[in-house]
Amino acid sequence: MRNNYIIIFIILSIVPTQYVYGQKYNKEQCLKMAIDNNTKLINSHLSEKEASLTKEEALTKYFPTVSASGLYFEASKPMVQMDMTLAAMGGISIPIEMLEKGKTASVTAIQPIFAGGRIINGNKLAKIGSDVSKLQTSLIQEEIIRNTESYFWQIVSLKEKLKTISTIKGQLENVHSTVDVSVKAGITTRNDLLRVELKQQELESSEIKVKDGISILKMVLGQYIGIGTDTSGFDIVDTIFCVPASPNIFFIADEEAVLRRKELILMEKNIEANELQVKMEAGKYLPSIGAGASYIYHDFLGKDSDFGLAFASISIPISDCWGGSKAVRRLDLKRQRAVNEKENNTELLKVEINQSWNELQQAYKQILIAEKSIASSQENLRICNNSYNAGTISLTDLLDAQTLLQQSNDLFCDACCDYQIKLTKYLQITGQ
Repeated sequence: MRNNYIIIFIILSIVPTQYVYGQKYNKEQCLKMAIDNNTKLINSHLSEKEASLTKEEALTKYFPTVSASGLYFEASKPMVQMDMTLAAMGGISIPIEMLEKGKTASVTAIQPIFAGGRIINGNKLAKIGSDVSKLQTSLIQEEIIRNTESYFWQIVSLKEKLKTISTIKGQLENVHSTVDVSVKAGITTRNDLLRVELKQQELESSEIKVKDGISILKMVLGQYIGIGTDTSGFDIVDTIFCVPASPNIFFIADEEAVLRRKELILMEKNIEANELQVKMEAGKYLPSIGAGASYIYHDFLGKDSDFGLAFASISIPISDCWGGSKAVRRLDLKRQRAVNEKENNTELLKVEINQSWNELQQAYKQILIAEKSIASSQENLRICNNSYNAGTISLTDLLDAQTLLQQSNDLFCDACCDYQIKLTKYLQITGQ
């Protein structure tokens, strides 16, 4: 029993927990793996943490600045040498030497009281940076979801086409057997048999192309979700396309939807950031006021001494103001440009929302049309089969009917795939 546990442990150590060879993955699993393993998103999360730390760093500017210093010196000879004449003692001159060695230490704390609004606005700017980083991460995640679903549904579409080819191949085998018997019986010419074989070869060629397409898409999807391009044991769960519900249940007016757009929020954050940069630049040319306290210890004359002091400071930039107004004006123009871009891009976002809605409706209508085409082509093939067996139509008509059925099924698969991709995009850009 103990040996069995060891074997199981070794197997689990070799096989990655995210990817089990031969396992089939559904759409939700693919999405989760793509989000967990995408390098671009991982780096975006790191940028988000950096912005959060910058925000925390800006907060410390509210606190006092504390510094400490110390000094010890020992000179080769006293730094102060002088002679002192004592008049009371008949003008005797006494040499005096001092400061041959000494030490001092101090601790100073300065609390900013007013810095032209730069501390407050700097903290607001850091918060905006953190918010922007989160929004950018969210947009990257939406992009990953769109791409993953696109690859997934394209594979589903090609697999459905492969099923259609398999069905038509089975029908052609029956037709080939019937025609072969007729040729041997002298009822029909060998040309009909060659025509069936050409159709079979055409289907085999299509099957190869579809299988290659599936293989390539599985490699792309595998790389995207983090399992690499070796997808020999990777596959998706069998999924069948069906006619979806009307997209009308997802409709949101563009005036409401645009307010949910992350791109719009980013543009608003950009305007706020530019406004704060204007204020911070103007704050550079205002007085800075601070208050502080120090504790100082020294021993220069062989006797310890310490004391404390409190002070206030004010700094007034004078010459910097000459070019400061130009710098403030320059940043204000940048702010105005951001406002204009927001107004213009808001209208473009509305256009995109309406265009996406129209594309979604068109994709849905294409599904309904393709569904009717399948029903019509199935009935047409049934009638052609009966008529061919009765000898009232040619083999060409029967083969054409099979081709029409294949085309109708392919159109249905393409329409369903397109609808799923368009639906994902519409839900994202309307904030659903």
